[in-house]
Amino acid sequence: RVLAPAHDGPSMRGAFAARGAFAARRATPVLVPCRSLQTPLPLELPTCGGRTHSVVSLSATSRRALAVQREPAMPSVLSVINDSTKWVVSGIVSAVLLYHHDAGACWCVMGSIVAAFNCKVLKTLINEARPIGARKADPGMPSSHAQSLAFLSAYAALELSGLDGPWSASMAVGTLVAGVFLTWLRVELGYHTGAQVMAGHALGCASATAWWWLGHAYALPTFAEGGPALSGLYVLTAFAVLGFAGNMKRWRKGP
Repeated sequence: RVLAPAHDGPSMRGAFAARGAFAARRATPVLVPCRSLQTPLPLELPTCGGRTHSVVSLSATSRRALAVQREPAMPSVLSVINDSTKWVVSGIVSAVLLYHHDAGACWCVMGSIVAAFNCKVLKTLINEARPIGARKADPGMPSSHAQSLAFLSAYAALELSGLDGPWSASMAVGTLVAGVFLTWLRVELGYHTGAQVMAGHALGCASATAWWWLGHAYALPTFAEGGPALSGLYVLTAFAVLGFAGNMKRWRKGP
């Protein structure tokens, strides 16, 4: 049996030093500069022999969206407001429809459905993804929520502005401000980018203005005469209400 000499020679010290340097290099975080970030993003990259295997950089929008997924289990105030918006708005529209149940209210409901359909078509054609980390995977350009909120708020503001009374103008402005705030929540909570929300809001306002003008200039005077046109409007509105009831059931089952 041959015993190796027990001494701490230069070769042994070099081997231990090389191993220590390799371990330190593996544990050292690497700062990856990215033009889209205001500060470098620290990443701990797997290395072997000094070679970097992969580099990942995220934009500021993506970092904000991923931060949404790291929120605590208890929802924030903004999340509660956003989640309850569809129920509150739907309740208001249903109350107005039940209280008035005239051609004007039905015309507004039909316009919101037409505008929503147009928005869905545009989303399919454009097919732009939502921000990284968004809770939904369908396309996001333009925002359907922003379009619907803008349509209803703009149409209501146009109707309120035509009423007599000292508060009509203030109520119209308040309705528009509420629509803008609820639309902004979609960006703040990471569901959409700013461009997607602005496009949806602009589409909703334009659709509401055009539908309101078309109704007061042509459709509503025709419906005032009664006949098949008014009956057809009521039938279409009834089908729309039934379809909306189905959506509400899916909302209750959803997250």
